[in-house]
Amino acid sequence: MRVLRIGMAVQGTTDAAARMMLWSPITPHADIGFADYLEQETGIPVTLDNDCNMIAVALRWRDPARYRSDFIAVLLSHGIGMGLMLKGELFTGTQSSGCEFGHMVHRPDGALCRCGQHGCIEAYAGNYAIWRNARQASENETPLADITDEDMKALADRGRAGDGPERDAFRKAGEAIGFGLGSLFALIDPAPVAIVGIGAAAFDLIEPPLRNAIGRTAGGQHSNAISFDIEPNELPLIREGCTMRALTYLDQEIFAPGVI
Repeated sequence: MRVLRIGMAVQGTTDAAARMMLWSPITPHADIGFADYLEQETGIPVTLDNDCNMIAVALRWRDPARYRSDFIAVLLSHGIGMGLMLKGELFTGTQSSGCEFGHMVHRPDGALCRCGQHGCIEAYAGNYAIWRNARQASENETPLADITDEDMKALADRGRAGDGPERDAFRKAGEAIGFGLGSLFALIDPAPVAIVGIGAAAFDLIEPPLRNAIGRTAGGQHSNAISFDIEPNELPLIREGCTMRALTYLDQEIFAPGVI
């Protein structure tokens, strides 16, 4: 079997046209031309995209009836990300992957985020932020590099058991995501939302404050009509999105060359 194209997704900000990773929390290095390096080593054309964008692409192929025109995929994991489809087209920035939802400001000069800024949505809703708040640590404490899924599930169980810092940490996460989505809905109108990643396993704790926060924004006029789907494992979606992205390029190059 001959490999005709490689599809690659990375966490962080990407430039799909230049096929570069511009910034990622997983490395101190920036502006890395992963696609060029892979092509030089393999001789196979490479596409490179943001991982959350690939989640959105996969959802559209999986369930085109629900995820057709406008919809949102929110990744709740160690970090917070978003893939956004508008009018059936993947939304990307002109110079980056766009949709850095996790790094929209929730509270100016607030909690320390992995990106080095303060007050981002991720600094309240990422796994490391929920863990930090559950321990009642300083908001300026350096974010942990990783927290296991088992630890996050155990934390959620403690949150379900009763009022306390654990439940309050998930409340803060839901509030941050809700205000962010409400602001987004004020721009694009409400749309179906897929909650993806390990954070989806605790969505029962996150959803009530999330909906409450949306309802307190200009975009929350129809908050009761907003529906959420849960996808607790993002990795199959990322792989499927990369596959479909690569197949789309092959369709254009082999079966309809010159057609965009």
